[in-house]
Order: sequence, then structure tokens, then C-alpha cells
Amino acid sequence: MNDQAGTAIRTLDCCLDQNAEVNYLRAVCYARQGDKTNCLKNLKASIDDNYDYKKKAAVDTEFKEYWDDEEFKLIIKLW
Repeated sequence: MNDQAGTAIRTLDCCLDQNAEVNYLRAVCYARQGDKTNCLKNLKASIDDNYDYKKKAAVDTEFKEYWDDEEFKLIIKLW
């Protein structure tokens, strides 16, 4: 993304296949921009599509700002 999260988001928005990977990458972009609402929205969409992203997000330092956030914890809670 080379410090161009906004450009990356616009590129991801143009992907024809809006799958779990695209949503996860978009969540990372929003996390880098400090946009909690869109970050968590896309992270949840990613996890809804592919449960494995729960485990990844739980340790991904891209989301370290949100590790103590209750909403983030609910999204990545491992059952």
C-alpha cells in the first residue's frame, strides 16, 4: 500500500469479486487511516465470508490499535 491507503481502498472497491480477502485488505487500509467504523465493518464482512480471518486478525499488528476495543473483541472472538 506504500502509505497510500486511500488509493488502495479505491482499487479494492473496483474488484469484481468482493471476497473475504478484499474485505480484509480494505479493513487494514481503514485501520491505517484510523477509521474504526469502516475498519471493523470490513473486518466483520471478511470474517463472515471466511472464518479463518478471525485468527489472523487477532494477531495482526495492523489492528493493534483496536485490540482493547470491545467491538473488535466481539468481532474476533474465537469460539
